Amino acid sequence: MRIKFLSTDNTIKLVIAGLIFFVLLGDVLLPEPLKSASKNTKSAINSVIIGVLPSKGFDDPHDRTEKAVEELEQRN
Repeated sequence: MRIKFLSTDNTIKLVIAGLIFFVLLGDVLLPEPLKSASKNTKSAINSVIIGVLPSKGFDDPHDRTEKAVEELEQRN
């Protein structure tokens, strides 16, 4: 008879929850060697996310409409 402690599905969920905990709360709750590692991981994730986003600001979706309204007001 074989006793399963953790199935594969539960192990994956536990590892993902541990990683999320490590990134979100590790720099606050963990002791110093892990605290700095968590802070560095968080900084690396932030730099990757910022690197994916375009450096130019997002376009205003109402900009074209506002220009058309201004042109109509100037004509009248």
